[in-house]
Amino acid sequence: MMKRLLLPLLMLLFGSKGFSQVFYQEEFDGTVCAAGSGCDPSLVGWTVTNVGANGTDANKFFISCQENGNAAGQCGSGCGNDQSLHVGNVSTSTAAFIFCPTGDCGAAYDDSSPNEITNIRAESPTISCVGQTNIVCTFVYMETGENLDDDGSFWYFDGVTWVMADQIAKSNNAGCSGQGKWTAYSVSLPASANNNPNVKIGFVWKNDGDGVATDPSFAVDDIKLTSNPTSPPVASFTASSVSICEGDCINFTNTSTGAPFTATSWTFSGASTASSTLDSPSNICYPTAGTYDVSLTVTNANGSDTDTQVSFITVNTCTTPPVAAFSANSTTICAGDAVNFTDLSTGAPTTWNWTFTGGTPGTSTSQNPTVTYATAGTYTVTLTVGNANGTNSITQTNYITVTTCSNPVASFTPSATSLCEGDCITINNTSTSASTYGWIFNGGTPSTSTSQNPGVICYSTPGTYTIQLIAANGFGADTISTTITVGTAPTVTASADTTIDLGSTVTLTAVGSGSGNYAWSPTSGLTSPGTATTDATPLGTTAYIVTYSENGCSATDTVVVTVNIIEGIGVPNAFSPNGDQINDELFVMGQGIVKMNFIVYNRYGQKVFETTDQSRGWDGTLDGKKLNGGVFAYYLEYTLISGASGTIKGNVTVVR
Repeated sequence: MMKRLLLPLLMLLFGSKGFSQVFYQEEFDGTVCAAGSGCDPSLVGWTVTNVGANGTDANKFFISCQENGNAAGQCGSGCGNDQSLHVGNVSTSTAAFIFCPTGDCGAAYDDSSPNEITNIRAESPTISCVGQTNIVCTFVYMETGENLDDDGSFWYFDGVTWVMADQIAKSNNAGCSGQGKWTAYSVSLPASANNNPNVKIGFVWKNDGDGVATDPSFAVDDIKLTSNPTSPPVASFTASSVSICEGDCINFTNTSTGAPFTATSWTFSGASTASSTLDSPSNICYPTAGTYDVSLTVTNANGSDTDTQVSFITVNTCTTPPVAAFSANSTTICAGDAVNFTDLSTGAPTTWNWTFTGGTPGTSTSQNPTVTYATAGTYTVTLTVGNANGTNSITQTNYITVTTCSNPVASFTPSATSLCEGDCITINNTSTSASTYGWIFNGGTPSTSTSQNPGVICYSTPGTYTIQLIAANGFGADTISTTITVGTAPTVTASADTTIDLGSTVTLTAVGSGSGNYAWSPTSGLTSPGTATTDATPLGTTAYIVTYSENGCSATDTVVVTVNIIEGIGVPNAFSPNGDQINDELFVMGQGIVKMNFIVYNRYGQKVFETTDQSRGWDGTLDGKKLNGGVFAYYLEYTLISGASGTIKGNVTVVR
């Protein structure tokens, strides 16, 4: 039975809906995991703390799209460019070579041995809840593990103490074919979170290293903190444009405070849609020139409020107003960096009015302004353009992402550090927090590169060479280098092609350029396939390949032994099993025999000998007793190497 610790005033809410005001959210997409996998939660400002014993190869919290952050109700999947926070194995864990050799293959953990014992907590940055009450945390997650031995849980920090807020139930993964199912979850924070400037939330993962594990481990995404105020609302709204042409449409945004609202009522004088109860109605169209009022009334459990904007919308008789559009030289930057905006509007605008939330300057009337962003976050940009025929606006929500950048850390792994002349390698760039890269490949082709992943580098001359990487961003640079060794390619010469008769033996010889190792293949019919010289007795024409290896490099040569197949088969008509070592046994004679069945009968029709092995002869006995001399009958079925087959019947005389 699962035990659950209930904090004072703590309540679990499943599938709740409302219009609560979101004041904090984390989607783990603020900075892309450049390596594609294995990124630390510090990538987005989260930290990881040990909360118990951890093995040498403990599992880790990762941020990447290896466990894609899908919507609630969807099954887990690989990368779809939506990062999540999840628990995965490291590359050195006991069973990594089986299911995830590189580490971080999504919410897949290793629990093979005590080396994988894990007790860790992923912790959010400090969240100010000043002005917020009745706070609810919502997220989507998946989890299985093994009972409470391998388990995830939700934690809360009030500025002094961490406490477990909920054990988090295992997700119902039915229908997902071994994958987890993303599940919606919500938890009301304790009253101590109300107006608290020092709140943190966290997720603990633990597993006991007992060799029993059930994936998925734990993954979470789309975290939001919302508040439910206890005072009446304050109505306010904005419009996508306040000056339009006849027939144009406007999107209205409810910016009122005091959500959730129990009722929302809009009035649009002069519009084709005279009223609406939607939270933020769109496509409100005005067919006739003039100035028009807009009114919004919002109601919550504590009262209502109305905001009426008189002559808020101006509808002009226009010909062809401009159409607003713009671009930026970068939409993901470090705090303190600047962005160059470029006006792409059409329709010959003569005025430009920009609004840059979070930027400096916050507004501009320049056509192509430059704006600096000092604080991490996501910011919206709005451009309104106009001319004598009217205005047009475009708003790009969360268009600029600003991150708290750290100094870069250069790191890479070559696909090989020992190779042969003429060989090529690839580079796995595992650097973090870098925006530019400079590669130097001494002795290689190409010799330099500025790509994040420089592709294939080839080395044509033996020697020892250095690969150097300089990783940089706006905050600094880091350099790392490694050495590779390019060996001389050896040579090997094998003996000439030859021809032999079936059943004959030929000596094969190879001469390498040094004191390396030899390997002949195929090995069938060879006496010493691991030496320079070997005898070969092939049953048919065979191409023998000798591989000569020295200092990690190798060379090959081939000898073709052509076999003349001379077929023949027969049985002698007499033999004398008298122990004189001459003609003491009766054998089937011939060459090229691949299958046979030889039977000898006495004069009464009794079988006295049978064999399918040509090397086994009859010594004139039955059950170990010598038979009297005389005439015996034989029957022989055979198949030759050429495919020919037949039978031979005859008599043989035993001479005593």
